[in-house]
Amino acid sequence: MQPVTWSKDYSIENERLDDHHKLFFDLFKRLHDAVTDVNSTEDFNNILADLGKYAATHFTYEEIHMLDISYDHIKEHAAQHAIFKAKIKEFNRIRNVVSREPKLDLLDFLNKWMQGHIVGEDKKLAEWKQTLGKTSTS
Repeated sequence: MQPVTWSKDYSIENERLDDHHKLFFDLFKRLHDAVTDVNSTEDFNNILADLGKYAATHFTYEEIHMLDISYDHIKEHAAQHAIFKAKIKEFNRIRNVVSREPKLDLLDFLNKWMQGHIVGEDKKLAEWKQTLGKTSTS
């Protein structure tokens, strides 16, 4: 499995949120390399911790943004964020397992999340703002 990489297709027409998402893609690639590349100098546990911290920061910002634009589906969207955070917590509990299998499961989860959540759910934020005629720089 190759890690999903950032492209304009993932843009939600909000520069700050797009920058946040780009960092997610970078962390995911680093995590992928730590698991799959035997020559990688990346530390899986540190990257996983960084991912968890960054997710909390990003999700808070994104949920504030949703409140600012009076997004109708904030509860459902925030529930998906909670699922992501719980999954990262679960993987943090098993991060010292020597076996690669749980780590590959994490990569699979993240790959699907990056594609499904950003393209499926976060894009709806851009569509919502367009229907309201609000600017997309906040």
